Parts: sequence; structure tokens; C-alpha cells
Amino acid sequence: PTYIDGSFRNKSKTIQINYVKYIKDNFKTYYDTYGSGGLERLRKYLSFYCINEDGYEELKFVKECHISEIYGNTNKLEYLLKGNKEVFYVSPVYLSENEKNDDKSLLLWEEFLAKLNVHNGFIVISETTNGNYLDLKEFSDKKYNFKNFQDIEKVCVVSNLLCEEIEYALNIFRSATYDEKIVLSGLILNILFKNWEVSGDYNEKYIKTFKMNSYNFWDYLMYSRRFNDKVLFYFQGNFRGTKSELLDSSFKFLVAQTSLILATDGKFYKPAEIFINKPEIYAILGDSIPYVKDKSFSEKFYEGIGVNTSANVNSVLNYLEKLSNLKNGDIQTLTSTSIR
Repeated sequence: PTYIDGSFRNKSKTIQINYVKYIKDNFKTYYDTYGSGGLERLRKYLSFYCINEDGYEELKFVKECHISEIYGNTNKLEYLLKGNKEVFYVSPVYLSENEKNDDKSLLLWEEFLAKLNVHNGFIVISETTNGNYLDLKEFSDKKYNFKNFQDIEKVCVVSNLLCEEIEYALNIFRSATYDEKIVLSGLILNILFKNWEVSGDYNEKYIKTFKMNSYNFWDYLMYSRRFNDKVLFYFQGNFRGTKSELLDSSFKFLVAQTSLILATDGKFYKPAEIFINKPEIYAILGDSIPYVKDKSFSEKFYEGIGVNTSANVNSVLNYLEKLSNLKNGDIQTLTSTSIR
């Protein structure tokens, strides 16, 4: 296909726009002819004219594009990422005047862009050391928790998922008014939820088996664009051979440090500071702790981002340590009397 040739990006704007339209209108025929391999080539080589919030236009590959609200994206990225001029959305130049006002036509465009994996949420990229071991000190700013590992000298990262757009949206959230935070919190959590479920299910399967077949886990992480909560590390040091371990990703660390979750008391809390309201938790702790207000997301998702879903000693102690008005002795006493 013509689009694979890099020189095609030098064709006139009109030719490139019409070419994309042609592929969209004949996508079924294209897929029937070239199959999944052809679809992957489209995802890798096809380009779109995109614009940022200032209207600056640039030709971008699929992996660099977002679906904008005009194409039916309901995630309100333009609001979440307001002010970020590095974010580019597929330009409306592909839409005719009739299509702009026709819901059915817009839905067809949205479905086409989604099949190509144009992003309707945050763009996630993989960080890896490509099999190379780096000195431990080079990870000092990564917030990885290596304190439980003794005699480590070198670290190999199989894949850590990074997302600058999440960090940007969380910074917008932190500086927002209370009413704005209610909206922003729901939007951010919704995007995370949509992209967490598949990754979480897949991870659960491989977390149980990665030590027996770490190559499969590595292969999955390398090509995943979901919000993975774990990173696979290999360690070398003052011990024989290598060690491996799954640790929280830097993405999960960002979420954990933000008071993003709205509670029934009307306040926002960090994931470790708040609980799911379940009968067995309420029976033990009653109204003495904050509970998640929004019940539209699954318990598994909340657990994945660090929200307490059980009343065990660790979760309650985690919460109590956040209360500045309690001394260490009070925390231990209250913990031992609350959980029996």
C-alpha cells in the first residue's frame, strides 16, 4: 500500500486527506484483502493531519494522535489537558460539512479511528533498559521501592509504563476549584477505568506465572499500551545469579500521591486513605473512616489503584498513619481494638 512509503508524507495535503477518506470508506474491503497484518501496517504507518489547542497543524502518526470531541470522544481530553500544546487531535479537515452535523457519520469516523488505535484517552509509552543492567543509583529519582531487596547493585527494567498526560491532568486537578475537581476526578478515573480492566485481568494471569515463563510477561508488557500497575525488574548484586520481582509502576505512584477520590463526606482522599463501603468493613469501622462515593467503577479497579477494599490491619494502619492528630501509641491501640 502507498502509505507505507515514507515519501507519501510529501504528497499534497488534499491527496493525503482524500487517501485517508478512501481507506475509511473502504475499510472492510481493505481488511478482507490484507487482514490483521494490513491493519497493523495502518496503525504503524498511516498519518493524520492533527491540530493542537492553538490550531497549529502538523502531520502525525497514529500513535501520536488523539480523537477529539468533534469525532465523538466523550472523555473530554480538551478539558483535561487544557493548556498542553504538545497534545494533538485529529483535525476536522477529514469531515465534510454534512458529516459534522450527522451523528451517524461521526460515529463511523469514531469507529474507524478506534480501529486504528487512535487514542481516546491518555497516551502511554513503555520505558525499558532493553535488557541492559544499570547502576541502582540511576533509579534514585524513580520512586521505586527497593528497600526490601538486600545487596542490589544493578537493575534491569523490563517495561515501565509512563504517561506524561496523566501527570499533566493530575496537576490541573490539584490546582482546580472544588467544583472543578468533582468533574475532573470523574473524568480521570473514567479514563483509567476504561484502560485498566483489560490490563488488570491480563496481569493477574501473568503475575502468577511470570517466574516460570518471564519471557511471555516481558513480551506482553513491551507491547501493552494499557495502564499497567506493575513493573517487572531483574536485579544483580552481591548474590548468585539474578533475582526478579514485580513492583508498583511509576504511573501507580503518581495516582497514589494525589487526593483524587471523592468520599461520601465530600472531601477528596488519596487511594490509601479511603475505603470501599462494604458491610464487613462498615461493621468494624462504622462512620469513623471515609468511604468512596462513586460506585460506578468496579471494586477490582479501586483495589488496583490502591483504595482499601478490606479491613485488615495493614489497610487500617495505612489510613490511621495519615491522621496527624493521632500519636503512634494511639494508632497501635486503635488498630488492635478495631480489628479482632
